[in-house]
Amino acid sequence: MTGVVLLVTGFLFSGSTAAITTAAMGLAFIVVWFAIPLRRSLRDR
Repeated sequence: MTGVVLLVTGFLFSGSTAAITTAAMGLAFIVVWFAIPLRRSLRDR
C-alpha cells in the first residue's frame, strides 16, 4: 500500500513531497495495523 502511495505521489508531486507523504502514510499504517491492536491486547489482560 505504501508503494502505491509513493507511485501516485511521485507522479503528481516532487520527489521530496512524495517521500514525506509516503513516510507519513507508512507510519499511519503501522499505527492502525499494529499499535492499536497491541494496546488493546495489553489493556484487556
